Amino acid sequence: MSTKPSVPTGLPKPSAGQPCPCGTGRNHESCCGPRLNGQQPAETAEQLMRSRFTAHVAHDWRYLHVTYRPTSRKPYVDDGDAAEIPWTRLVVHAHEPGASPDAAFVDFSAYYATEQGEQALHEGAWDWQSLIIKGRWQTHVEQSCPRSAALLRR
Repeated sequence: MSTKPSVPTGLPKPSAGQPCPCGTGRNHESCCGPRLNGQQPAETAEQLMRSRFTAHVAHDWRYLHVTYRPTSRKPYVDDGDAAEIPWTRLVVHAHEPGASPDAAFVDFSAYYATEQGEQALHEGAWDWQSLIIKGRWQTHVEQSCPRSAALLRR
């Protein structure tokens, strides 16, 4: 009798009292929740990347729009054409300050489920740069590959 390997499932949308999808081990309401609902901005580039991952899991396209520098100054319009990617986990490998205090780099892997199993999207520290713009961290693509840019931009 042959057993087919199980296909991983995506994380559930975050909710109060549940662990935050970003992987810190803290509850959503004391981790990324206040960032997504606009109560507390990200204090570091790592917090920004974790909150953006959580926004992907939550399908909070507006948050992704306002924290991505190329779209942040444009009005958000829900086009209803968002990719439904079943994200499974986030691993932050490194968080390094940049050459100035308003820039930093984050090296991370975001995992997602496919029929072939869990796949990883790895972004090196030099691929995504986070900058402080008007007192708020925002993501800015430096040299991203087309596939990862499409997945993470929205």
